[in-house]
Amino acid sequence: VEALKGELAEVGLAAGVVDRLHGDIASNDFAARLERRLETSEAGRAGLAQVAEIRDAVGPELANGTIAFDPLLARGMDYYTGPIFEFYATQFRSAIAGGGRYDGLSAMFGRKAEPVCGGSLGIERIIMLLQGDAPLPAAPGPLAYVTVWSPDRRADALRLLSAIRARGLSAELDLVGSGIGQQLKTASERHCRFAILQGPDEVAAGTVQIKDMDAGTQVSAPAGEAAATLERLARG
Repeated sequence: VEALKGELAEVGLAAGVVDRLHGDIASNDFAARLERRLETSEAGRAGLAQVAEIRDAVGPELANGTIAFDPLLARGMDYYTGPIFEFYATQFRSAIAGGGRYDGLSAMFGRKAEPVCGGSLGIERIIMLLQGDAPLPAAPGPLAYVTVWSPDRRADALRLLSAIRARGLSAELDLVGSGIGQQLKTASERHCRFAILQGPDEVAAGTVQIKDMDAGTQVSAPAGEAAATLERLARG
């Protein structure tokens, strides 16, 4: 670190900048140090708020995993406009998947810009992880679409999504804040067999409505039993 400090001074960086950078690099908790500095600006606070929102929503749903803020994480493409992420397995030093938020990219290929979040998988590394393990599970069951009634219900919807997937059923979640009507239309367009709704009345009663998109019928179920009920309906 001391050698780096000398090199930075030699290229003409001001002494104050060199000392501050040296202090950051030498710190035992660089992430915490950077977070404190980011909190001094409006843009920094906004970025940290996004990180905290993702960490609080996703962290509790990770099975045998952890989520952490890495201030040194960088993605190679310059079109990212929001949080970026990478997935790691203990067997590899490099990521097995990664991506982020890139609003506006769709305007390069379509008529208008749309908010988009996506990523890519390191297929070769994932295959290496699976080698020698038990056979891959059977294909997931019928697809369900979990609607989000309002932004303050998103965390509940995410928990339900995780519970459904934990039973081997594929499920999707509204990510763009569409109205319920549009969400049901999307579920139909994606040929989802079921759509799950939880409006104010259901929240008050502690239930959800499971709509069969083909038959047009609905079944009410306790929120805590929604995933089990969905599985029974899908396989019944």
